[in-house]
Amino acid sequence: MKRRRREEAFVRLSSLHGDMLRAYRAGQWEKTEALAQGCLDVAATFRPEKFNSLYAMYRERARQYRQTPPAPGWDGVHDAASK
Repeated sequence: MKRRRREEAFVRLSSLHGDMLRAYRAGQWEKTEALAQGCLDVAATFRPEKFNSLYAMYRERARQYRQTPPAPGWDGVHDAASK
């Protein structure tokens, strides 16, 4: 039973992740933040430490872009301001 729940969670995470990436690339910042949180919630079913930093990064970028939108013609690539 535990394995099946993990498999179902992975399928759900995969779907949410794809939705989040589409929202991010479309500049839908609030949706991106919500979907990234959904990904974190589902990932908690199995190894959340593997996913926390990835989805935290997307939430933070979406928050920043909501405050300061990228230039017109943005191609989805994030330009890091620092290392």
